[in-house]
Amino acid sequence: MYTDAEGAGRLNLSPLQNAERGVDDAGRRYDAALFFLSPAQQEAAYGTVINDGIRLRGVMSVPSAKALPAGTPVCMNGSRSGLTCGPLIAAGDDQLEWGGAAVQGDSGAPVFVVNSSGDAQAIGMLHGGPSDTDNFATYLAPVLERLKVRLIVDDKKGIS
Repeated sequence: MYTDAEGAGRLNLSPLQNAERGVDDAGRRYDAALFFLSPAQQEAAYGTVINDGIRLRGVMSVPSAKALPAGTPVCMNGSRSGLTCGPLIAAGDDQLEWGGAAVQGDSGAPVFVVNSSGDAQAIGMLHGGPSDTDNFATYLAPVLERLKVRLIVDDKKGIS
């Protein structure tokens, strides 16, 4: 896993534990992989710092994501493109579409929104692009719920 946009910082992950792709009972598409992190990896700063002044604080529920108005800035942190943002185009039942700037190799990038305090909430993972007008993300909350795991940075608060 890259821990910076230049690819200079790298972290060896433990072996892949599980990977799933399909459609859940509610009709939402998903594509996810699960890695277990050691206690030291869970405590590392790269797990929560997205950029200077921006920290990942939790996970946004699908209803909350669907309630975002069109034009809301949606960001991703791609392994090749780095931190990019673009306007929300649509948030449907199973995926989110926004005008990002993904490039090939960014698949799986975290997709999130940032509030005025600099706190980010994860929405999902990039699964479609690359395009500067038509990128897609699958929602993270249903995957976490199905796998019965939580995002480490959500401090056991769950999904909001």
